[in-house]
Amino acid sequence: MSFRIVVYLLTSLSVVFITFFVQKFLMQQQEEEAENIFLMEKQLEYYQNCDMMDRELRKFRHDIKGHFLGMGYLLEKQNYEELTCYFNDLQDSFAFQERLYFSGNLIIDSIINYDLHNLCASHVQKNVSGVLTDVSTVSSIDLCTIFSNMLSNAIHAVNQCPPQEMPQLTISFDYGSQYFSITIVNSISDDYSANRTIKKRNTSDRNHGYGIYKMKNICEKYNGIFHQSMQTKQIITTVYLPL
Repeated sequence: MSFRIVVYLLTSLSVVFITFFVQKFLMQQQEEEAENIFLMEKQLEYYQNCDMMDRELRKFRHDIKGHFLGMGYLLEKQNYEELTCYFNDLQDSFAFQERLYFSGNLIIDSIINYDLHNLCASHVQKNVSGVLTDVSTVSSIDLCTIFSNMLSNAIHAVNQCPPQEMPQLTISFDYGSQYFSITIVNSISDDYSANRTIKKRNTSDRNHGYGIYKMKNICEKYNGIFHQSMQTKQIITTVYLPL
């Protein structure tokens, strides 16, 4: 009788362990599948951004070539008065055109120009400073993933600020001998700040925000640092990654 009980217990434990490991394996497979879908979406977004930048640069080169020909003709005819008017009008027209941002890194530039022009509200003051060369220590997919998530979070928050508050979004790049850094500072509304504080108390870090868990994982993968803080009316997000 006791032997049967022992066999029954061992069988039950085996079933429990097998069920546990099967469920764990299936969950891991689902997470990997979701990760692959996410990376494919980011790849598509990256190539779409590159295409947008290429079209914008082609348009700029086409337009500026025509303007140079027109001003050259006026200069040749020594029509300085009309040339001055043409130049002033051209300067004013360029002041209202969409600006292209350049950091020196193709991946970052493609994301910045697409997101700031297409996703960020027009009343937001946008600033980009610093230089970031091509980074060979971080994969293109990981760099794309971490920066696109950083910028998406910032745009999501700053777009909620009313125009009268003159919200700002600032992107800064810097690098030293061993690490490079990306910092995004964005304004936030009072409502967004209150809602975010409540949400942070009631949710795990994995589920909080847009891709924060993923960004932290990438930083840990490269022994980098992820830091985010909320100050008065703004959020500061910085990542440090090795060169």
